[in-house]
Order: sequence, then structure tokens, then C-alpha cells
Amino acid sequence: MNAKTTRRPRLRLVAGVVAVAVATSSGAYAAGAIVTSSKQIKSGVVNSGDIKNGTIRVKDLSQKTVDTLNPAPAPADKWHVVGTAGEPHFHGSWFQYPGYEPASFRKDADGVVTVRGGVTAGGDIGSSDVFELPAGYRPANCSRFVVATTNGFGTESEFGSVTICPDGDVQMEEAGDDRFVSLEGISFSVS
Repeated sequence: MNAKTTRRPRLRLVAGVVAVAVATSSGAYAAGAIVTSSKQIKSGVVNSGDIKNGTIRVKDLSQKTVDTLNPAPAPADKWHVVGTAGEPHFHGSWFQYPGYEPASFRKDADGVVTVRGGVTAGGDIGSSDVFELPAGYRPANCSRFVVATTNGFGTESEFGSVTICPDGDVQMEEAGDDRFVSLEGISFSVS
């Protein structure tokens, strides 16, 4: 053995030790190191690409992290019942149809307004405004919705239609029978 062959393996060994020392001093850990606390890991050193799928479970995360990743949904608005104190009132001869869900509306956390209930004009009067939705519950453009109608005595009529425009007017169109109009199934995004 000469001096050249003895130095090369030592240089490789020294270079390897220096590389490990540099890696650990910058916050990274050598393979096989045991991490017992997140305080041992320098911020920004471990990225999602460094973690093998399935190795971290929800039980391994703090409650604060779980809440951040899975926030509780915003609560839906309460139902606003048409014709009650502080709410929109019926127009003309329109009123709540007895025995059915009250005419009402609400907005969910995503800005979708839902209308429900049964209403009547007391007779088949043709096109007219039922009530007006307040600001914040109106569509950006006029929308027409197909609704079920009857003569109020159990005989089905043809389907009717309700139009809701950006001015908030909920209008029953001529088609259908105004003696019973179902507002169920009407939903749209607010402007």
C-alpha cells in the first residue's frame, strides 16, 4: 500500500462525515434518527412530498391542525317566513295555503337561496306578484322555475311557473292555477 491509496478512502470517509454534519446542522435529520417532538424539526424542512402516504393519521395531528384542515361549515341562515313580523309580506290577494309548509326562504353558507311552502291567491287570477325577496336574497338575473299547481280541491292543474328577478319580485306567471302553488324546489345563487 502506498500513501495515495490510503488517503483516498480516508478522504471519502471524512467527506461523508462532513455531509452528515452539514445536513443535521441545517435542521434535517440523518436516516434512522428518532423524532419525538415537532420542536425537533426546523420550520420548513419537512414538506408534504417528504412524507410517505398513510404514515400520518388524524390521531397524530394536534386538534388545532385538524380544525384548520377541516373547518366547521358556516351555519345556514334561519328560515324567513313570509307574512310574519319583520319579514316580507304577501302582495295583493296572496296568502299562506292552509295546512302546508309556510312560504319561506333562507340562504345557505354558499350563497344559495332556497324557497319553500304553499301559497294561494284565493282564485285563478293570472300573473301577479306573490311577495318580494329582500336585498341579499335576490338572483343576479331573472330566473323562471316550474312549480306544481292545483285548483285547490285536489285536482291537478298543468304546471305553472314562478319568475324571480333581481328586483326581488316572486311572480306567479299565467300558466297553472293560482288556487294552490307549491314553491318547493326553487333555489338559486344570489348576485
